[in-house]
Amino acid sequence: MKYFTDERRNLALEILDRYHSELLQNGGFNTDMFRVELRATWQSGWSGFKAIIVEMSEDDEFFLVAAYFMEHSGPLGPAGEFWAALAALYEVARFRGPQHNIRREEFWRRELSIARN
Repeated sequence: MKYFTDERRNLALEILDRYHSELLQNGGFNTDMFRVELRATWQSGWSGFKAIIVEMSEDDEFFLVAAYFMEHSGPLGPAGEFWAALAALYEVARFRGPQHNIRREEFWRRELSIARN
């Protein structure tokens, strides 16, 4: 079952564009408001929302927004459901592995630089 569908993308395009711009301009955004706005737009529960965000992390246009949300979504760090997606983005074997922090920093430096140009 596909979660980040074209219908969901189209419903939330304005919101996603706004948070993408904020991420590029400020290096971050309010993840609580992001979650509230999108869950209301998509009428999704928390588990369904996490599945949508994981699929969004594979999207060419909004993977940075998804990555930022996954990384900053909880007070104690990313939810376990996000670990595999973040590890894939950072190109490490497993989340919180020995190269995690180095690869995470490289990812953000590289991808924000590309997106800003």
